[in-house]
Amino acid sequence: MPPFVDSHCHVFQYRDPEAVLAPLEASDTIVVAMTEAPSVYERLRHRARAHAKVRLALGVHPLLVHRFPALEWELFRRYLETTSYIGEVGLDFSRAGRATRAVQEIAFRKVLAAVGGRAKLLSLHSRGAETAVLEHLQQAAVGPCIWHWYSGSLATLDALLADGHAVSINPAMLQSSRGKQVIARVPPQQALVETDGPYARIGGQPAVPTDVRRVYDYLAALWQEPLEVVRGRVYGTFRALLGRGDADREN
Repeated sequence: MPPFVDSHCHVFQYRDPEAVLAPLEASDTIVVAMTEAPSVYERLRHRARAHAKVRLALGVHPLLVHRFPALEWELFRRYLETTSYIGEVGLDFSRAGRATRAVQEIAFRKVLAAVGGRAKLLSLHSRGAETAVLEHLQQAAVGPCIWHWYSGSLATLDALLADGHAVSINPAMLQSSRGKQVIARVPPQQALVETDGPYARIGGQPAVPTDVRRVYDYLAALWQEPLEVVRGRVYGTFRALLGRGDADREN
């Protein structure tokens, strides 16, 4: 049976990461662990390698790029050669990121230029910048990618789906009418699952990777399919986007 997939989680941002990782190792769930900067990736890569269920992603978080020294970009180029997983990257034009919009766009173009034409799996941040993210992807001819926790317009959602991108669904989206609207619009073959823990919460507590089962159960009911079918389809979508075997453990 294929594993459950948590395609976007900040595993090492929990108060006690090892308490989250211990039950994960005994579960049938794999997790793509986001990082916010190449220096963080460098610091965590040996630690992540010790956990068979963790795939560490090389991140360039849009809310942090305005503070990146040149060393971060040197590390990004170096570790780009050793991993297939890139995230979290993208743009944030919400109130938190509005002042650094120009710097973010320069950084995102740099990331897309570096990954263009290569077998890399990108997890995208797009809060308040969904149309701009899509335009940058189209201009760079990069994709398909994973749109993490999509919250933009339905028109842009339709456009990114038409371009073949996948949308990753988390437990928090199941708790809002807007989230359910997005979920209902995503074709089964373009749906992935995430927790975005510890930032997404369930019952006031941070979501953990094994909570992806809640989303799988929701999708099985929505699509009126057995859980085993949903599980196999999501894993197949993940593998297809990765473009390589899931045994890929370069981190």
